[in-house]
Amino acid sequence: MGYALKGLVAFKEARYAQALAWNRQALQRAMPAEAPMVRRNIYACYVRLKNFPKAYAMLLDVANPMAAATPAKDLYDLALSAVASGHGREGQALLRMARLKTPASDTKLLHDIEDFQQTMATAP
Repeated sequence: MGYALKGLVAFKEARYAQALAWNRQALQRAMPAEAPMVRRNIYACYVRLKNFPKAYAMLLDVANPMAAATPAKDLYDLALSAVASGHGREGQALLRMARLKTPASDTKLLHDIEDFQQTMATAP
């Protein structure tokens, strides 16, 4: 996990391309239980590098939208990545799923989902 730690340091220092390289090396050497965390780190690097198609694909490797255990936040992140990468219909469906899974107590996520839905509704 040394490569993953180097990747986290690079990410914190806003050296996203270097963080991506370290995390790719970490993924090649990761134990099966460690791989999802490294994939999430790679997803975050792609987001910061504005490579949304690869971010979306990487998050899909980690978060199965059809699994009952997938958190609403992951569905929301998938929706954002899907829309940003040109998969608008998938993004809308993921956003609806995130809304249905979000508990009423999570007012911030509910607000974020509502804002994004309004933005999508007014977009050309």
